[in-house]
Amino acid sequence: MERYATPRLVGIFDHHAAVSVRGAGMTRILACSDIHNNVNAVRQLRAREGNDYDALIVAGDLGSDAADEIFEVFQTFRCPVLYVFGNWDHGLQHNKNYGEGCHHVHLSPFRVGDLSVVGETIDGIDPHWEAMRPQIEAADQADILAAKKAFSAQQRAKLSAIVEAEGSERTIVVSHYRLTKTQSFLPGVPLFLFGHIHRFEDSVFRSQRFVNVSALDNKVMVAPRGLKRIKRSDYRLMNDGSYVVITHDRDNGFSIEPRRFDPDLSNWDRIDGLVDRSAVELDGFQSRPPLRSVLPRVTRGKEPEAHQHAKREQENGTKDRGNPRIASQAPPDERVGDRCLDHD
Repeated sequence: MERYATPRLVGIFDHHAAVSVRGAGMTRILACSDIHNNVNAVRQLRAREGNDYDALIVAGDLGSDAADEIFEVFQTFRCPVLYVFGNWDHGLQHNKNYGEGCHHVHLSPFRVGDLSVVGETIDGIDPHWEAMRPQIEAADQADILAAKKAFSAQQRAKLSAIVEAEGSERTIVVSHYRLTKTQSFLPGVPLFLFGHIHRFEDSVFRSQRFVNVSALDNKVMVAPRGLKRIKRSDYRLMNDGSYVVITHDRDNGFSIEPRRFDPDLSNWDRIDGLVDRSAVELDGFQSRPPLRSVLPRVTRGKEPEAHQHAKREQENGTKDRGNPRIASQAPPDERVGDRCLDHD
């Protein structure tokens, strides 16, 4: 039995292409990134969106620990799942099969209606790089740097050739980090999708459009509304993630619609500037706080004393001292992969 409803099939996909049944020239794509192992965030997305997309694009940072479960949920959209890896995906194999309809588009174009989607992955475990690693690591440091630079240039040349063959004017290029100098090696590409920087962005530079589709995982701290004194055990995490819906037709080009989870905070006070990663995360469908004696509501506009005290403790370094659980749950450094040399 499937865990999620699948109202109707809108995309017929094989290993190389998806044919939209929406109508000639019309394509609809769901795009997201920066999931960070948060399967709950993917389930929230699944609950919000129906099966009326021709493809689902993931611009990296699925998370090395939960990729299998994440792809399992994504496959219930019954359309191709096209992805690249990001800096949270160092443990994932480039050539692993995550199931029917899942396609790693790193240097591997996939056609969706009138469009072609291709990507660049510089993270994860690349078999081509791994085959060269023993010989490279045995060389001098200068030789290692030269080999990395040469490998990166080779990958870029392949990407450029693929885009030219597919037709740059109909190609979407996906990466985790925003690509630069695209006019020199990817001229004519109308749309670039990326993530990594956790905020929606939609900008045009020299006739090329760059859209940041992140972040599906965006935890915010909340506490039950109306408590005069708040214990640490009262804090909860809610996910206020975001993603993008892309529509394309031959006459009007691309339309970009950002969407947010926008959780129900009617029973909660949002606490800005404070995140306790050991707090219990709500599953996205809970809007009522746990039962507790609620005192008169705190005056609006004035931060509760308990919130102020918690912030002071965190600023002074006393709140999380000696708590390895919190330290261990901190996300990895937002850094690029070890082969990224020219992503300024």
